[in-house]
Amino acid sequence: MQDYLSTTSRLVAILIAILFVAAVSAALLAVNLERQLSNPETYKQALVEQDLYARLPAILAEQVSANGQANPAGLPVILQSLTQADWETIFARLTTPEGRQVEIESVVDRFFAYLNTSEPQLNARISLSELKTRLASEEGLAAFIEILQRQPACTDEQMLQIATTVLTGGDLNAIPVCNPPPELLTQVTPLIQAQLVNVAANVIPGEIDLAQAIQGRQSSPAEDPAANFRLSYQRARLYAGLTLLAPIFLILLVTVFAVRSFKGLLLWWGIPILAAGLAGILLALSVVPLLSWIDAHYLAALRPADLSPAWTPVISDFLVFLSRRLAVSITLQAGVLFLIGILIALVGFLVPRR
Repeated sequence: MQDYLSTTSRLVAILIAILFVAAVSAALLAVNLERQLSNPETYKQALVEQDLYARLPAILAEQVSANGQANPAGLPVILQSLTQADWETIFARLTTPEGRQVEIESVVDRFFAYLNTSEPQLNARISLSELKTRLASEEGLAAFIEILQRQPACTDEQMLQIATTVLTGGDLNAIPVCNPPPELLTQVTPLIQAQLVNVAANVIPGEIDLAQAIQGRQSSPAEDPAANFRLSYQRARLYAGLTLLAPIFLILLVTVFAVRSFKGLLLWWGIPILAAGLAGILLALSVVPLLSWIDAHYLAALRPADLSPAWTPVISDFLVFLSRRLAVSITLQAGVLFLIGILIALVGFLVPRR
């Protein structure tokens, strides 16, 4: 009977030790994922590594063209028939990579400040002051002229209309969308400049509020997507931290069922910890292909239908960046566990039986 109970206890301890190894792997993944995703620096470094701030004009141009949102009220007629290349010119000329980085990183910081506090409202405003300033400057004029020069050459009738507009001091909307000859373009340039200054001052807002834009897309006006996301985010962080309790509980159960001596304690702790470290290293090696597979089979289907294809490589590149950081941190932590497990197990083998 005593032998039966001893054998049963050992079998139960082995099963619990296997669960311990799995629990350690799950905790390593959950805790490191939580630490990376809740750290604003992860996103900032990923965007810099992807060179997103230089690529952003092309991405935004495709998004605007894909959504058919190229006709904001109050802009000159020529800006109401822009191609994707034209929008890219505007975004590239009227904003700088440095300015884009400052605004985006500011939004990232404010977003995580909101998630980690009880602030009543998300501040996700992006300043358009740089765009307004550059639109009213020589940069704005150069961008506008570049767009004009991409158009078909003006006909005689269109050139007459341009000349009449210049002579009468008419509105920029009266200028046909065509490429005038250099001498006529020189005459119309002051009118273009004046109208661009007017657009910058009176048409383009000083800032845009991303939180309000997201709120406006909800089916229920009372629904607050930012607050709902914050609640889910805070719960996820809590659950990730709680995963650390499972391995501790399981190794204590192993102790209860199997340990009868100091030598047994060292062996029953050392070998599972060693195995957990080895499993963690294997997990780290699989993180990159695992996240790529999840992105291709699940996350891609969750993206908004109106999100342009230009964002796909940005999201995929971020997941690769994230998975690499996860792999490094998990490898280091699992390696430490592996070494600790080897050390404890070796001491256990060397300790004489009593």
